[in-house]
Amino acid sequence: MKKALKILGIIIAVILLLLAAGAVALQSPRIQKAVAEKLIDRFGGFIKGNVTFDGIAIKPFNALVIENVLITEENPRDTFFSAS
Repeated sequence: MKKALKILGIIIAVILLLLAAGAVALQSPRIQKAVAEKLIDRFGGFIKGNVTFDGIAIKPFNALVIENVLITEENPRDTFFSAS
């Protein structure tokens, strides 16, 4: 029984450590932009267009700041949304 509790404690500690490492890693602007680009690639098909941005800042549980967003439709001359 003690051995099972010790293993369970180690597993919980490793999970908490991985979550903390992920939270720290998300503070890096380089990683934030990479994550945002992957999400845009994955979910960009819903709008059938192109999404671009200059920068992103994720503040956990507080804010999401995206700089210079441009969303265009399939026809490159049509701008669906633009914000600076």
